[in-house]
Amino acid sequence: MKTERKKLVDKLDQLTSLIVRAYENNMCEHCGKEANQCHHYFGRTRHSTRFEFDNCLSLCWACHRYWAHVNYEGCRDFLIARIGQTRFDELKLLSSKSANFSVTDLKEMVKEYKILLENLKTT
Repeated sequence: MKTERKKLVDKLDQLTSLIVRAYENNMCEHCGKEANQCHHYFGRTRHSTRFEFDNCLSLCWACHRYWAHVNYEGCRDFLIARIGQTRFDELKLLSSKSANFSVTDLKEMVKEYKILLENLKTT
């Protein structure tokens, strides 16, 4: 049985993926095909960057599997070109820190992300 915390994290994962893809009009940032995946450069186990949109790329399944997870340096260079070296360095530092979001924090993030997603859908 999932805890409330786990359910909220799962919901945030889903919302983060939808938002990242919506920012890119549901297109793969690498090949231009329809995107159905959200790649986290600093993996989801790093909770401090797990829900940072700049840490994510909108990708199709093939690019996620055969480019992002195979050509790590190329993916890094692609991300740096998109967000800039300074922001990448900030994310790298942040990813090395622990994060312990409270249930209240997670609930608030879910509310904010739902609003953001709705706004993206209407623009």
